[in-house]
Amino acid sequence: MLAFRCETLKQYGPGRRISADTSMNDIIAKTSFDCIDQKGNAFVTTVEIGVPKPFESKSGSIDYSCSVAVLPLNVYREMGACGTDSLMALSLAIENTRQILRAFVQLGGRVYYSGTKTPIDIDSPTFQPVAEHLVNPQFRVQ
Repeated sequence: MLAFRCETLKQYGPGRRISADTSMNDIIAKTSFDCIDQKGNAFVTTVEIGVPKPFESKSGSIDYSCSVAVLPLNVYREMGACGTDSLMALSLAIENTRQILRAFVQLGGRVYYSGTKTPIDIDSPTFQPVAEHLVNPQFRVQ
């Protein structure tokens, strides 16, 4: 479970923004993955993480918030990842991405490294392709 210290984080419902101030004007990281849903439909998922921005919390401390979008997989167009400093906010944004991708896979979807049919390693810090070349071909899923 992620621990958010962002007291101003609010959920407004599907398709709406939840954040302190997570406007996605300045993107610090962006990537895409090829996906197949549980029904066999192929699509591309794009991940965007915004630059951490400071804001004053209700307690008066300066916290940081960044936007996270994992489209079209996440319920919200953008989500906020908040932390006590910019590194924590970025770390939580990456973990939010990981949790969304993991949930999609657990529901029967597949996530591949862009332009390949090689699954990504969701637990890898860099979401790199799994090392399938190390597995005997007779045990690989085709």
